[in-house]
Amino acid sequence: MDERRLEQTARRLGETAEARVDPERVAARVIARLRSGEGMPHAWPGWPWLTAAAATLLVGLAVSPFLVSDRTPAPVVAAPLLDPLTGDELAEVLDSLDLHAPIADQFPASLDDLNESQLEALLAAMEG
Repeated sequence: MDERRLEQTARRLGETAEARVDPERVAARVIARLRSGEGMPHAWPGWPWLTAAAATLLVGLAVSPFLVSDRTPAPVVAAPLLDPLTGDELAEVLDSLDLHAPIADQFPASLDDLNESQLEALLAAMEG
């Protein structure tokens, strides 16, 4: 449906709705309903809700110290010492750590070079 037809349809719907609504009658019914109090929201006491909210807050504050982990992350000390090193020196330091990843020996250096079966084997090896 193009925009012009959509506008015409919307205008036609608006005209039919306007023809069906009698504003004087609607206004009279609204005023009568407001005067009778029918459908008016009843006042509810706010104190029980406020008390429940305060109790929930107090319980949360009392329990929260037990939920917080006392483990702190290990500080990174070596990073500032490695800043002045060149790329070759960093590679030498890394090689001296004698870290061995047995999974890396089975596959090429880039994931882009792997075929589907090699990717599945790598995923299975990583999952253990």
